[in-house]
Amino acid sequence: MHGPSPRRIGLLLGCLLTLAGGAIAFADCWDGMFPDSGRRFLSDQELASLEEEELWMARNEIFARHGLIFSTQRGIEFAQGLCGYNPDEPDPTRVQPRFNQYELRNVERISRLEKARKAGQKPSAPMAGSLWIFPDSDRRNLTDAEIQSLLAQPDGAERVWRARNEIYARHGYVFQTPKGRAYARSLGSAYNGDEPDAGRVLQRFNAFERYNVELLRKYDKSR
Repeated sequence: MHGPSPRRIGLLLGCLLTLAGGAIAFADCWDGMFPDSGRRFLSDQELASLEEEELWMARNEIFARHGLIFSTQRGIEFAQGLCGYNPDEPDPTRVQPRFNQYELRNVERISRLEKARKAGQKPSAPMAGSLWIFPDSDRRNLTDAEIQSLLAQPDGAERVWRARNEIYARHGYVFQTPKGRAYARSLGSAYNGDEPDAGRVLQRFNAFERYNVELLRKYDKSR
């Protein structure tokens, strides 16, 4: 049987359990499971390590930060313990438009994982084992900060090159250079090359992919 996670231990240390009624009275306010979930995308590794209750808290603290007035006792007690909680809106559908791109994506992914857990499904493999640098570059615009963060890594230039070319690879581009062909082989069954003309492959991209290819091109010095 697994012991409590480090985050759960931190939560318990930050709380004073009041036995009467079983309510949680916070000795001091706390910043939540992920205080920075409005500034970055949470990773698969982080979410996969959480228990069901922790996933619930990680999702609902985002709503709480944007002023949701919770309707359940559980939600009310949880939100009142968060630093800076300022409720003003009882309708979650009106709170959600206040989310930025990070919060929207994080809530979506946490909700999906919660549903999978309830259905008895095992957590998916960590993103670290993914073939792709940005598995979701077809669903959102990448940011300059993300690309700069890649470049700051020891193999940053190579990772930027891969991030740009993985978009082409996912659309079946038949690479022309030895480096490109070696990269395509490394993708195994995930790659199905059928078009040697980069211009025609580009026409298959959606708006996010076109934007991201151009953004990555600015930073890719290996072209």
